[in-house]
Amino acid sequence: MRWVYTIAATILTAALAFGCGSDAGDSLVLQFQNFAPPLNSQFDSVGQTSAEVDVASHVCPDGQGEPIEETHAVAVFVNREGADIVLDTITINNQVAGAAAVTRRDSPLVIGGRCGGGGTASQQCALDGECGIGVTCEHSESPVSFLLFDFDTKETVSHGTFNIPITFSGIDSRNARFTVNTSMTVTFEDFDHCPSTGGGQ
Repeated sequence: MRWVYTIAATILTAALAFGCGSDAGDSLVLQFQNFAPPLNSQFDSVGQTSAEVDVASHVCPDGQGEPIEETHAVAVFVNREGADIVLDTITINNQVAGAAAVTRRDSPLVIGGRCGGGGTASQQCALDGECGIGVTCEHSESPVSFLLFDFDTKETVSHGTFNIPITFSGIDSRNARFTVNTSMTVTFEDFDHCPSTGGGQ
């Protein structure tokens, strides 16, 4: 099995060295892990691979309008190179659900590898060999918060369940760009988010 490790390490080293290339090479460096709900509570449900999104407001039993919000999400990444990656573009292809594609521009960091322990703890690294004898290169998860669906999208999207393609793209300090494609299964419906009337059994 040693040859398998050698081949994998060679591919990863090449991806780290050249940055831009195929999406397969990019995803070896900028590794998407999963989606997660935002830290702040919201009505819409976001899971690791899917979401349930309320796209309509109706009158609640108390006579008030049902509250409706924009949908936020978190994307979790691991950056396998040493340099941090600025995730500057997120494109959500809502066209498969009848709405316009949306590109959001921001600048969250996906932190690269750091040598663990001792005086090299802040040193950037991609592989263990860059950290000295007995010191490992540690790659931690970086959560990236972003606006998933805004009000304009909710007003125009079709009802139903769709596989929404999402593209993340970022650039590191060497001006190497990494682009990763993933998707989320999203159900757009008139979900009931009316406040509870209380008085339950």
